[in-house]
Amino acid sequence: MEFDIYGRSPRPGEAGQGRFWVWGWDEITWFSQQPENARNDWLCYAWNWVREHEPVGYVQMPGRRIISGAADAKRWYDVNQPNAATPNGFGQEQTVRAIWAADTDSAPVKR
Repeated sequence: MEFDIYGRSPRPGEAGQGRFWVWGWDEITWFSQQPENARNDWLCYAWNWVREHEPVGYVQMPGRRIISGAADAKRWYDVNQPNAATPNGFGQEQTVRAIWAADTDSAPVKR
C-alpha cells in the first residue's frame, strides 16, 4: 500500500470528490492534515490491517512526499520528528521505527 500524491480536487476538504481524493485531497495530503496522534495511530492500523489481510504485503511508509495545497502552506510531508535541524517534520519517525522493530513478531503493532 502506498500513499498516493494525486493532487487535490476542485473542492478540497469536501467528501465525494471522485475516486482519487479522500475528503477532497490525495491520500498523503489528507494524512498530513490529521493531528499527530491520529497519523501515528493510522500508520499502526494500516500496518496491522495489511499484515492480517495480505501477509506478504507491506505499507510503504511515507518518508517524504509532496503534499497538495495544504492549509499550513507546507509543500512536503516529512516523517521525521521536528527539531532545530529539521523543523518541518510531521512527527511519525518514532512510530515508523516501532512498526519496523515489531515486524519480526507476529503480534499486532501497538502504540
